[in-house]
Amino acid sequence: AHAERGFATLGSGLLHAIQLTRGVSHALDMHGYAGLASRRVPRQVQLSAYAADGSASYRRHADACSDSFLDLGLLEWLRLRDYRERTLTAILYLNSPSWAEQGAAAPGSDAGSGGALRCFHAKGFTDIVPRGGTLVILDAKVIEHEVRPSAGATRFAITSWVISDSAT
Repeated sequence: AHAERGFATLGSGLLHAIQLTRGVSHALDMHGYAGLASRRVPRQVQLSAYAADGSASYRRHADACSDSFLDLGLLEWLRLRDYRERTLTAILYLNSPSWAEQGAAAPGSDAGSGGALRCFHAKGFTDIVPRGGTLVILDAKVIEHEVRPSAGATRFAITSWVISDSAT
């Protein structure tokens, strides 16, 4: 029996996508990534759907909390334990593989769908088009990002996190 028994009613395709994102930590191990000595992958995943009407977005943020105990207070600091310990974010897009950048007009594509993942860095930002099958792995503590509004098609993604037991 699968450990993900509770997900069985979601369908085999969605269960497979969840297993892929939750397997990122193991895949990194297999390819020699030594950035995290002690880590785990929580059972929780986030399935997101952003409406195609251009009204849904997610403001700029990092996926890990670096606020101190003094900033948060005891109760909030304890409540945010998993959030404080996030080290990597894995996002798998469930959209059409032909999803196009906003303003792009490729024949047979979801032209101008928008919904890019905007990742901020020292030189500005990079937009990642949420094409189906694309897997994005971010440093949860460092990379601030936002979800841009979608237009023309609803944007779907599954997100999971890798937690470092040594992070506080």
